Amino acid sequence: MKKFLILVFLILLIVTKVNGQEIQFTASVDKTVLSLEQTLTLTFQITSSSANISGTPEMPELDGLTVVSGPNLSTSISFVNGQVSSSRSYSYILIPTNVGKLTIGSAVLNYNGKVYKTTPIEVEVVKSAAPQQPKPQTPRTEVPQDESSDLSKQVFLKVFVDKKNPYQNEGVTVSYKLYTRVQVRSYGISKPPTATGAWIEEYAMPQQPVLSTEVIDGISYQSAVIKKLELFPAKSGELTLEPLVIQADVIVRSRTPRSFFDFDFDSFFDDDFFGRTERKNLVAPSVKLNVLPLPEEGKPAIFKNVVGKFSLNSETDRTDVLTNEAVSLIIKISGTGNIKLIESPGIKISGDFEMYEPKVEEKINRSGENISGEKVFEYVLVPRLPGVQKIEPIIFSYFNPETKRYTILTTEEIFVNVAPGKERLSAYPGNLSRDEVKLIGSDIRFIKLKPIQWNKAGDRFYKNYIFLTLIIFPLILMGVTIIYNSHLEKINTDIGYRRDRMAVKTAEKRLKESAEYMKEESREKFYLTLSSALRGYIADKLNISEVGFLTDEVKEMLENKKVDGEISNKFLELINTCDYLRFAPTEANLQDMKKIYQESRETILLFEKHFNSLKIK
Repeated sequence: MKKFLILVFLILLIVTKVNGQEIQFTASVDKTVLSLEQTLTLTFQITSSSANISGTPEMPELDGLTVVSGPNLSTSISFVNGQVSSSRSYSYILIPTNVGKLTIGSAVLNYNGKVYKTTPIEVEVVKSAAPQQPKPQTPRTEVPQDESSDLSKQVFLKVFVDKKNPYQNEGVTVSYKLYTRVQVRSYGISKPPTATGAWIEEYAMPQQPVLSTEVIDGISYQSAVIKKLELFPAKSGELTLEPLVIQADVIVRSRTPRSFFDFDFDSFFDDDFFGRTERKNLVAPSVKLNVLPLPEEGKPAIFKNVVGKFSLNSETDRTDVLTNEAVSLIIKISGTGNIKLIESPGIKISGDFEMYEPKVEEKINRSGENISGEKVFEYVLVPRLPGVQKIEPIIFSYFNPETKRYTILTTEEIFVNVAPGKERLSAYPGNLSRDEVKLIGSDIRFIKLKPIQWNKAGDRFYKNYIFLTLIIFPLILMGVTIIYNSHLEKINTDIGYRRDRMAVKTAEKRLKESAEYMKEESREKFYLTLSSALRGYIADKLNISEVGFLTDEVKEMLENKKVDGEISNKFLELINTCDYLRFAPTEANLQDMKKIYQESRETILLFEKHFNSLKIK
């Protein structure tokens, strides 16, 4: 009995020690002074004398800092003199967005019913890490013997904007340049620039960057534009374009190389003969714009927030027709500016015309100095009565930021001579479209006239299909197992296959999220998540990046895959509509949100069904 009591006491002592065990929860950074072009590594570490550590830290407030990647988790367990200890680290890569002294708040950890907090950390962000040296008479091209000693002065990013005070919806050209005095093997964008409350169009960039030589503070650099975009602010006020972050593989040499003026493209991006490769995060600083509101003076009543410089043209495919024959009215608006923001101008026709919803096509040129293109609206008009019918002039208005004035464009009126034609067949309902007429006569299911097949008396079980099924079933099961294992292996090894198979599931998740925003009537978040669902689905099906999504390239890829043009046009039209309504200066309309949500869901399912049928063929 005494031994038993001692054993119970020892067990209680051990349990009490384990339950009362304390941990250490700390935060640290890799530097306390950095520039706008540099990144900051923030690490949270949990240490314990137990082998088991649970719980994930809650991120603190990050004033003036943005998370680029993370968390990156690492764990370790050690045994020393029979004692167990473990640690777990969570690392985040941050980039600064403001200059000055910033505070990283206290992170919070809940562990075994207790709350632990880290000590706040102060960091200082200076304006630039680019070299500041006296300007000599001639540019210097020498490189330090050990480039890794201060690599931030050897390779960095800069951002350039063509205007800091644009008007609302006026295009702002933003260019990102890479400057280097070392070889860059390769680079990739880890965080693209984003701006809340703005429309961004990506310029088409050459596969091989165009190199040039520039002198900064008396030092010669090789430079190349690696990204260019057009920013269209959707509202007035202060607008912030978040930083661009890239990861570059830089070749670091320990001895002086040849002159940089002798570099060709290959030596600039791929030459590791002289040293080792080091991966570096490069940050282009954020950009702040002061967006001016559009002036109220002289604003036409028909103005629809279109800013730029445009031309207007309208025409019909013919001016002499018979009654009930279709006439195409084509309205073309072309120029420089946000083409996607252009709405169909209102048209006035006589009551003797029957008008259908227009077919809309847009072509955007992203390879010039400015974003330009054209938008074409094609209306189908059907005259019902003979006579001379008139189409009123088309009127379109835009704001020209160069002249700072509103411009009204007007076309000439169009006359259509309508002669009496054949009467419509009275057997059919009026106003049927061509496709609807084709359905007549094929939408009735006739009575089947085949006689019923009776089974003969005396049939045996071994002749029954059930018996044959029981024999074949194990073979079928084996085949299904083999196919399923092959599917799992392909899911784990083939990224494109996995994205294709998970496309609908991922889209359904995003659609569910957008439905929640629809209930809250949060218009901008609803259209943002709905556009993300559509873009993400099509990107998964085509195995392309969702970042830098270009409508024209996607349309061409779908045409190459023989996807039905009507389905792909509907899909891309929904994406453009979501993007437009996201920034449209209107109040949230629940009915419109429900309609476009349902259309998006049905279109994704229709596309999936059509895409699967193409695979079977």
